[in-house]
Amino acid sequence: MTLYFRNIKKKDFKTLESIIQKIWEYDTFCSPKTSKRAVKMFLSSCLAHSSFSQVAVYQDQVVGVILAKDLTCKKQNVRDLFRLASSLLPLYLTEEGRHVLTNLTKVEALDQELLAKSNKNYEAELTLFVMADGYQGKGIGKTLYQAAISYFEQQKVTNFYLFTDTKCHYQFYEYQGMKQQDKKMMTLTLTPDRSKEQIGFFLYDKELK
Repeated sequence: MTLYFRNIKKKDFKTLESIIQKIWEYDTFCSPKTSKRAVKMFLSSCLAHSSFSQVAVYQDQVVGVILAKDLTCKKQNVRDLFRLASSLLPLYLTEEGRHVLTNLTKVEALDQELLAKSNKNYEAELTLFVMADGYQGKGIGKTLYQAAISYFEQQKVTNFYLFTDTKCHYQFYEYQGMKQQDKKMMTLTLTPDRSKEQIGFFLYDKELK
């Protein structure tokens, strides 16, 4: 077994986009073409709002990633911001793409509502954490999670939070000692010609010693 961990590289992006698209079932929200565009935009957004990255590589294949942000650090990578801006344009150009952006905007607003209701001053955030199908429950994800915790400790932050939902294995965070601070349900119209789906959105956090 050849397993190691390293910082994210540009060559990893396509693989990670495929993992996110499959694990979070983006194709149920829109057509495959729009799904790929939405996933690219989502990953670009996560990268643009992160100051730490770690990927798990098994047999020369990326199988997981975690991204985190020290909120006391205001620096942003211009390259990541440019990639985010360029990934938004293809979505704006189609009706389906604009519908997806509307849904994502609603989710972002709900997340910010949960954050505001917490009345806490968080110092860090886990911005993305996803494992490829077949590699969950093998301890790889826990190692990635601990890498982010180590980063937070090095940065001397005292607490952090994350957003997750019922389409994710959110129980993992409880196993790691995180606490669910709030939850809210939202019904999303998947595409203009498809059904509605109700999803639960959560805010989890943890105090660090």
